Amino acid sequence: QHHGIIIAITNVMITVVYFSIMTEDMKQQEDNSCEEEGISVLSLEQWRIKYGKPRKVHYSISKLHRFSRISGTCTLTNSDPSFLVISRVRFLLEFEHLIPSFHMLHSNSENVAVWCKTGRWSTLQVSDFLHLTAAGQVKSAGTLGVYVSNHTVLVPSSGLWGYLGYTTKVSLATAQPYLLPLIAAYGIITMACPMYMLRKCRCKWNETTNVLNDEFWTNYATPDVFVDCVKYWSSGT
Repeated sequence: QHHGIIIAITNVMITVVYFSIMTEDMKQQEDNSCEEEGISVLSLEQWRIKYGKPRKVHYSISKLHRFSRISGTCTLTNSDPSFLVISRVRFLLEFEHLIPSFHMLHSNSENVAVWCKTGRWSTLQVSDFLHLTAAGQVKSAGTLGVYVSNHTVLVPSSGLWGYLGYTTKVSLATAQPYLLPLIAAYGIITMACPMYMLRKCRCKWNETTNVLNDEFWTNYATPDVFVDCVKYWSSGT
C-alpha cells in the first residue's frame, strides 16, 4: 500500500504529499521510470493515475468498527489536529534526511503518514498482522490440544485380554503422552515469535519517534503551533 497526506484542497485540485521510502534494490534499478526516494507532492489525479483509487484511513473509530474493517485502514488512535499534521508534513519536506532508510517493518510510507497524523512512528498493518498471527497460533495450539485430548484410539487391553487380542479405547493423549508437551511447546514458540518481532519493531519505532519529535518541537515548531496545540488540548477536543 502507498500512503500520503492531503495538505490542500482548492477549487482547482487536491494536493497530496506522498512518502516514497525505497529499498536498496529499487534504488539500484536502471529503469529511469523508477521514482526517487523521498517526499513527492502530487495532485489527487496524479495519485489516481499512479496508484489507483485512494482509500481513507479512519482514526478514532470504535472497537466494534475496528474489527469489521480491512487491516491498515482504521485505528482506535486519535488523530492530532489538522494544523499540527500539516506542520509535521512541512517539517519532513525540509528535513527528509531524518527519515530512516526503507525497512519493511521499521520504516515505510505508512510509518511516515502515521507519524504525521499522531506523532508516533508506527505502522497499523504490521501491528495488526503480528497481533493476529500470535492470536491465530494460540488458537491453533488450543485446537490441537482439544483434538488430542478428545480423539480416541484402539490399544491392546492390559494383561491376558491384550494377549488374546482384545483392545480398548483410550484418548490419543493417553496413548501418546509426549504429544501434549509438544503442542504446548509449539504454541509457545509460534506465539512468542510474532510478539518478539512486534517488540523489536516498537523499539525501533520509539527511537524514530523520539528523534523526529525532538527535532520538530525543538528546532521547527513555531510559537503559533505551540499556542494552537495548547488551546486545542486544553479544550479537551
